[in-house]
Amino acid sequence: MNVVAFNRHRIVLPCAFVLALLSLTIYLPHLFGEGAKIGHDYSYFFPYLLSGHYWFLNNGFDIPWFTPALCGGIPHFPNPQSLYYSAPQLFLHLVDPLGSIVLTYYLFGGLGFLGAYGLASLLFRQPLIAVFVGLAFMTNGFFLARTQVGHLSFHAFMLLPLVCYLLLAPAERSHGDLLSTDWQQRYLGQQTLFPTLLAGLCLAYFIHSGASVIVVPTGMCLVLVLWLVKPKSVVWVRLALAGFIALCLSANKLVAVAHFMNLFPRDFYQLPGYENFLVTFYSILRGLTTPISGAESNALLLNRDFLFGAEEFDYRIGMSVLVAACSVFFWRSVLRKKWSYFWFLGVLSILLMPIFLNTYHPVWQATLKDLPYFSTVSSLSRWNLIYMVSIILLSGWVWGKFYQRWGDITGLALLLSIAALIAAPLLSGYDKAPRTYDSSVITAAFSDVKGTSEVPVISHLEESLVNGLRLSVIGTGDALTRGVSQVVCNEPVFGYRLEGFRLDPVFPGDVFAIHSGAYNFYRPDCLLFPTENQCVKGTRFSPNATDQLSRLVSWTPIDFQQPIAQKIAGVVTIISVWLVCLYLVYRGGWFLFRLFR
Repeated sequence: MNVVAFNRHRIVLPCAFVLALLSLTIYLPHLFGEGAKIGHDYSYFFPYLLSGHYWFLNNGFDIPWFTPALCGGIPHFPNPQSLYYSAPQLFLHLVDPLGSIVLTYYLFGGLGFLGAYGLASLLFRQPLIAVFVGLAFMTNGFFLARTQVGHLSFHAFMLLPLVCYLLLAPAERSHGDLLSTDWQQRYLGQQTLFPTLLAGLCLAYFIHSGASVIVVPTGMCLVLVLWLVKPKSVVWVRLALAGFIALCLSANKLVAVAHFMNLFPRDFYQLPGYENFLVTFYSILRGLTTPISGAESNALLLNRDFLFGAEEFDYRIGMSVLVAACSVFFWRSVLRKKWSYFWFLGVLSILLMPIFLNTYHPVWQATLKDLPYFSTVSSLSRWNLIYMVSIILLSGWVWGKFYQRWGDITGLALLLSIAALIAAPLLSGYDKAPRTYDSSVITAAFSDVKGTSEVPVISHLEESLVNGLRLSVIGTGDALTRGVSQVVCNEPVFGYRLEGFRLDPVFPGDVFAIHSGAYNFYRPDCLLFPTENQCVKGTRFSPNATDQLSRLVSWTPIDFQQPIAQKIAGVVTIISVWLVCLYLVYRGGWFLFRLFR
């Protein structure tokens, strides 16, 4: 980046960032409302946040392998959506649970803007285009709709442009090819290893913040962006190194999640899809522009087991799609560059993935259900994530072409487009979305424990019944605030209707009540490592394990055996965390030395 461009960004970026934060503030009441009532899926995450906080008060940052607060005792850390090591959980040391999600919203909305702005500044060199790209990503429907409805773990998606920037930025300052003699500086020097390490930390955060369910489509989105940019070969090496760092930092959780999901594979849902490619393309295009209603979207889907919420189809980046469509006027000049067939086929294959995956055919769906990843999912609409960043960047490229042809007139049009970007979420109906979860129960319990430091012991089991049926109702997970564990819990790992959790040897009543020769509480280690602990799913604590059960319901670690693979993964993660911390301390010390010498 030359000096003139740098000075422009130095002036524009702070003003644009303030504008971004102001926009987030304007959207806030539309997403959360004015009172304690918020999106229904927060009813899943708030009890887990409070459970994690209870655990922290007794055990600090020690791994919360299990929680007594839900389902009569189940794994916590091995849950793919658990977020004990995440920003929302960390913010509970500063504010209450509702304040925590608001801070998470601001932090990751801001990081999304900064990452996209930085990525655009690398590619287009025009500050106003970078502002457009940053705001287009920050206001995307996936982030705002999931924030509104309560899909808290998906906030990590906003780190994706930042990862791309961290991988690409050092390449802009490096010279030579992959085999140059200064490879130590190119891969391990301060100007390249540090951003690669940060990229690895961001990727690891996806796993630890509970975003595992979108890791695969997000990874494809990352690959597509890099493929489109056609970076130097060194960037792919950095991506591999960042991925390796992320795997090491996440090894303990990944192995635990694998064991947990193997016991509860959740393979009993059909994969829905659209009738043909045209309907699929139409649905994807609508999702990226002005999403159709949940009722209409569900009507178009074939082979579905239940209704999906409207948020499942909201990936809107409307203004970006409109501008990107103008790229057809510049294809001739691009085609003259003679794209390689390998590059073109790579881009095309990734772009077609969501269309193929979401088009229904009995044989195709049956084939997908036999594959490891696809066997556990209930919807493939989240693969639409692949398009979002690439289309936004394509729109930035189009704006750059407009600038080359029409100069200042383009600047005025770009300002109007930025205003439209900011206004669009206010017209999207988020303020009319239902808010059926009352967060005041968890917030009040948080305030109580903050004042007394007394964590309520789980003493009873409770069963939610609706017309005589065992159904999880919004808010029933809040029972932990009363020292009660809800048997009919809201836990998608076991199925939305608890299809995979038909164990039934516990009943409403005292935890230490004995029936059929065992206490009225599950051994959670048997829901994770049954072979190593000589038990089966559904085994309860025996009278000989009174101390173990007392420790569990009092939020204290219990003794259990782990398989060799889990122990190795734990050691890898611990060593990786220490090495990263040592390196960051070294970098911080070096920075201070350079600053004050």
